[in-house]
Amino acid sequence: MADWEEERAIKERQKLAAFKPAIINLASTSAIILSLSPDETKILYEATAAATIPQVINPPLIGTNSTEEQRTIQPGNIYVYDSKEDKNYFLLDKKEIPAPKPALPAGRPTPTPSKKPLAKADANNVTLNQTTVEQSIHWFPTSRHILLTLPGKIDVMEYDRTNWTTIYSGPFVDGFVAPWSNGSRIII
Repeated sequence: MADWEEERAIKERQKLAAFKPAIINLASTSAIILSLSPDETKILYEATAAATIPQVINPPLIGTNSTEEQRTIQPGNIYVYDSKEDKNYFLLDKKEIPAPKPALPAGRPTPTPSKKPLAKADANNVTLNQTTVEQSIHWFPTSRHILLTLPGKIDVMEYDRTNWTTIYSGPFVDGFVAPWSNGSRIII
C-alpha cells in the first residue's frame, strides 16, 4: 500500500508541475485540491482561506469563456481553475453538497468516508485530499462537465456552473456514481 501511495504522489506532483508557480503557491497556502480534470488543464479545489488569484496570463486572452469569473476566493467554497484561459469559476458552496449516506440494511455499520490525503507534493507542499465533497463531485471525461451526486438525484453542469441539469432522479446508492469512460453513460 505504501508503494502504491508513493507512486500516486509522484504522478500527482507531475500533473501539478504543468501549472504556473503562482497557482501552485495558491494551492499550497489557500486550497485543498480535490481533483484535476481528465485533460489535466483544470483544477477542482476547495478554498481553505480567503485569497486573490494572481493574473497569470497578462494581458487576458481575447475571445475566452464569457462567464463571470471570481479571482477572490472564500473559505468553504468550491472552485474550478482553468489554466488554458487563466480563469477561476465559483462552482458551489460546500454546504450545497450534503455528505453521502450509504443505503445499507438496518443493523449494518455505516462506513465512514476517508479523509486521508491522496498525495502530498513535497516541494510545493500541496496536499490533495479525499473528502466527502470529492465523493459527490466527479469530472466527466469531457473535462468540460462536472457530475454531482445529490440526495435522490444526479446532476451535471459545465465547469463554469452553467447548464446545470438533472440527468437522473430516482433510487441509487449515494457515493456509488461514476461516469463511463467515454462519457456516454453513468454507472450507479
